[in-house]
Amino acid sequence: MMYFFLSTRNDPPTSTTGRNVIARRSTRRARRLALARSWKTLSAAALIDSVPDLTAEAAGTQLALGDTFATQQRWAEAQQAYFQAHGLAPDNPDIAYNLAVALDHLGQRRPAASFYRQALRLAERQPARFPRHLCETRLHALQAQDPSP
Repeated sequence: MMYFFLSTRNDPPTSTTGRNVIARRSTRRARRLALARSWKTLSAAALIDSVPDLTAEAAGTQLALGDTFATQQRWAEAQQAYFQAHGLAPDNPDIAYNLAVALDHLGQRRPAASFYRQALRLAERQPARFPRHLCETRLHALQAQDPSP
């Protein structure tokens, strides 16, 4: 593969700068080839074993993204990020709660109430960081506004 080096200076192609660019590109290509070879040697079991870790990491990333949007009061974007996180970690009570809060801010009372209920149910099975009393209070307020399930 040929690489062309274009400089705004009048350096000849054999200059140190040109060789450095070509060397960096060659190094990147070598790394990509090494990575491709290492993927070929991984067993299917090793890949399957790594999926839960990747899923948890992706859920954490989406949760952090949602938190960032929420602090900026960008509720539609926060709701999308929390929904992605919830899809990756549906048993996480804090994600369900954050999704409920985002939906609540968007005026989507019924879905918000549903996720507040889900967060409370999940919090019975595993530790949660959200304030349960605030969740219960808000759920009761939403139910009073809309008595249907």
